[in-house]
Amino acid sequence: AFMQTDVDEHIHIRIAGAMVLVLCDIVPEWKQYLVYERKQPVLYAKLDKALYGTVQASFLFWCDLTQCLENMGFEVNPYDWCVANNIVNDQQITVTWHVDDLKISCRDKGAIDEVVAELNKRYGKKKALAVHEGKVHDYLGVIMDFNTEGKVILSMTKYIEELLGE
Repeated sequence: AFMQTDVDEHIHIRIAGAMVLVLCDIVPEWKQYLVYERKQPVLYAKLDKALYGTVQASFLFWCDLTQCLENMGFEVNPYDWCVANNIVNDQQITVTWHVDDLKISCRDKGAIDEVVAELNKRYGKKKALAVHEGKVHDYLGVIMDFNTEGKVILSMTKYIEELLGE
């Protein structure tokens, strides 16, 4: 989804090392832009789309996603700008997100399916968005277990064990 967000300013990146030579083999016309700095091949490029890892990418994607959700009738929470709510068929539907990882919740599965379909129109052009359904979810390292009616059990045991294993 990030890579489909347009950049609204001049952002340049520097690519250095062996990857530059591989890129120039793939796209020979780029060789004219190849320079060497400290004996290392380097290419400079201007971005047309957001790129993971750049300072602007997260903000640009947030702006784009917020606009997309607002166009679907969602209202962004004034206290947490990564939460948006809407009422569909008398049911609240909530979208929360961290960077480009979204969690959509609603009692009406059809409402969720409609939101996912709309998001796929915008962000699933190259590849459909990954959707995980069911009673247990791993979201950002937090296991959310909805198997018990009226409760959610949160656990980070798996995430912590992975960290300790490193």
